[in-house]
Amino acid sequence: MIALSQFNSLSKDEAAGLLAPCVAIPAWGEMLVSLRPFASRHALLQAARKAMANWGEDELNAALSAHPRIGEK
Repeated sequence: MIALSQFNSLSKDEAAGLLAPCVAIPAWGEMLVSLRPFASRHALLQAARKAMANWGEDELNAALSAHPRIGEK
């Protein structure tokens, strides 16, 4: 985990790379990266939730399929 100030200071590629393992929807990470700098963790979380609000079935399936099922390694 890095400090918010560090996240805000990363290059676009570094920030997107940091977010990529969280959600396998590149547009989600790109949106968050483009909205930096965030004033607080709360602001970052609000932006992340807002970016997720428009996901359709295809995006959800892509995000879920990129992660192992519970109990799998």
